[in-house]
Amino acid sequence: VAVAGGFFFFGLGQLAAQVLQGTPATELPMREGRVQPLFDHAQLQRWDIAPAALAPDAVVLHQPPGSLEALYPHAPWLATLFGSLLVIIGLLLNGIRTRRQTEATLRQSEQNYRQLFNTSTDAILVRNADTGTIVDTNPRFHALYGYTTEEAQHMNAADLSLNVAPYTAATAANYMERTRAGSPQLFEWRSRRKDGSDFLSQVSMTRFDLPNGQRIVSTVRDITELKTAQHSLQELNQQLEARVAARTDELQRALDQLVQSEKLAALGSLVAGMAHELNTPIGNTLLAATTVKETLHDFDQLLTSGNARRSDVTDALQRLQEGFALIERGTTRAAKLVQDFRQIAVDQGSAARRPFDLHEVVQSVVATAAPLLKPGQHHVSVDVDRGIGMDSYPGPLRQVIMNFIN
Repeated sequence: VAVAGGFFFFGLGQLAAQVLQGTPATELPMREGRVQPLFDHAQLQRWDIAPAALAPDAVVLHQPPGSLEALYPHAPWLATLFGSLLVIIGLLLNGIRTRRQTEATLRQSEQNYRQLFNTSTDAILVRNADTGTIVDTNPRFHALYGYTTEEAQHMNAADLSLNVAPYTAATAANYMERTRAGSPQLFEWRSRRKDGSDFLSQVSMTRFDLPNGQRIVSTVRDITELKTAQHSLQELNQQLEARVAARTDELQRALDQLVQSEKLAALGSLVAGMAHELNTPIGNTLLAATTVKETLHDFDQLLTSGNARRSDVTDALQRLQEGFALIERGTTRAAKLVQDFRQIAVDQGSAARRPFDLHEVVQSVVATAAPLLKPGQHHVSVDVDRGIGMDSYPGPLRQVIMNFIN
């Protein structure tokens, strides 16, 4: 049986050190203190001493596993230990669950990014901002340029450019440096495909800061068709302006000739009828020209913004074609009226004999005199078959019909 003091362990160590240094044991001082009896389980078994016979505060050492009595004195701190372990386990489980949720969110975000990246209608190149190396491309890039991702990873800006001023590698490097400095870039560029052909493109560059470094994302859009459509619209606008100017000059000359003709017997009625008949086609032509001009202006702004789509080009061309058709009908009608008025003036100013179509002559006189008829009170019906050719005097005939109407 071994007996030792609780806090005497440290004091006994000092006394043992003095004995080892040569101090006689009889000269060692006595120490007082609270002691706790300690017993060895094997010695208790040897001497057949039951643990129940020991003092309440006695501690039995080296008890075999499964002896719960030996744990009773340690129950408080063991309970604390088990509680702490449960808290730690709970925290670990919560951390594992949170990590799994975060990983699932990251995987979903990666899937969404990949879906947008792979289904984009524009070619996308991802470059390392430090080295300029292409690290990723989307399927649209392969279709537009003809290169695979592996081939693109060994290429630089010069390989994808026309390399004719201003579309050179130095200019491209300047754009990339501005993007790397934090300024997004948007510009037009002449790009070159794998087969050597080139196309006009619109390029946007943006910098992204990622955990593994900075990336420059370049979006390339083929705008060849848009530029072709814009050029065609400009040509159509120039042609329209030329045609309107030519028609206007023709009408002005015709009007001047009619007004200045001193041989017209009924000049006032003729001018009134002409003005009334020309008002509708000329008004329609002016309205159509204004609409076409606004359409061209709106479409030019759409092209400049870079947001034009194929459907926008189709809609603009359709509206322009409709406007041109209306302008053509109006100017053709006006030209026909001018021709009729001029012929009336010639016929009324002279009594010359010539071949003419009877229906056309009568109809032109009635059309000229239409403004003289009060709406709702008088109506003129022309009952003359078409195709009746005459070789006679249309001037006096026109004057007679006009006198009847007046």
